[in-house]
Amino acid sequence: KRRADVTEGRPCHASRTGIRLWGRLCVHESLGTIGDGRSTKEHPLRRINHPWVNDEEWPLLCVRFADTGTIDDVVSLFKAVETFYASNTQPFAWVVDAGGIGIVDAKVRQVTASHEERTKLHKARFNQGSAFVIKSPMARGIVTAIFWIAPPVYRHEVVSNFESARAWALAQLQRPAADRAAASDR
Repeated sequence: KRRADVTEGRPCHASRTGIRLWGRLCVHESLGTIGDGRSTKEHPLRRINHPWVNDEEWPLLCVRFADTGTIDDVVSLFKAVETFYASNTQPFAWVVDAGGIGIVDAKVRQVTASHEERTKLHKARFNQGSAFVIKSPMARGIVTAIFWIAPPVYRHEVVSNFESARAWALAQLQRPAADRAAASDR
């Protein structure tokens, strides 16, 4: 397989060995290391500097909310994401894994709503889709109802597992540019 790294314009090659080449850097998927042995989590090419975010499959971005996270963790996540958005001019897709969290308190809901409002113009332009992993059928129903009442400015899907979410988000990135642009006008 071969695809373009949208940010750098350099080719990315995937192989049967699990090694991907990004320009001159080699990322081994199973080890999470770059050619010189440094962790990809510490590498300067990291786009979003937060422990909950995995951006190694750019333009696919994955966030897994920690079930032990605090309001300060959520605020720092949103700050890191907003810092990235301030300089990003490329299409991307998200997998938002909220499968491990329980009931979200009012403060977290308020902080999240504020973040969504501050970032909606950027997402309308560049977010090709966000897949939300929510394991509880009841919680999935609630989120689906909320999105029906107040739809996000980007394509979205609510699913029960990470693999389905990842597959859906990757499919959004593969859609033709004209189709993606038309979807963002909704």
